[in-house]
Amino acid sequence: MPSKKSDKTPFDSKFDAHNGERGITPAYRLIEIIFQRRAEKDNEGALPRKFWALQKYKWSVFKERNIAYKLLEQYDIAVIVKALESKKGSNILSLGNKRLAALVKHEESISKQQELIPTEVETSGTKKPFGKKNLWSQL
Repeated sequence: MPSKKSDKTPFDSKFDAHNGERGITPAYRLIEIIFQRRAEKDNEGALPRKFWALQKYKWSVFKERNIAYKLLEQYDIAVIVKALESKKGSNILSLGNKRLAALVKHEESISKQQELIPTEVETSGTKKPFGKKNLWSQL
C-alpha cells in the first residue's frame, strides 16, 4: 500500500492505527513528543494508539495543538524539536511552557550562526607526499 505522506504531513506517527502509512503534521509531531513525556512522567507506560481521540486526552490535545500551531508560525519544526530534545528541554511537559520559548529562541540563534559558518573547506584533489621518498615512489 503506498504511503500517504505529503508535504503537509511529512512525519511518521508512533501512535497511528495505520502503522505509519499516513503521515502527521508537524503540530501533531510536537504533541506526540509532549504526551509521550507526560506518560513517562506519570508512569503510565506507552500511550495507546490514537490516544488523541480518547476522552482522557482530548481536551489537552486540543490545547496543545493550538499552542503548537502558534509556535510553528514563528519557528521551524526542527528548531523546536531540537529545543525539546536538549538537556534543558528534556523535562518540559507542555508546549506553553515559558522556558520552551526561551530555549527555542536560543536554538534558533545557534542554528542561524551555524548556517553562516561554512562547514566544509574545499581542498585540492591531489595530496602532496609527506616525508622522504622511498625506492618505490621513484619508480
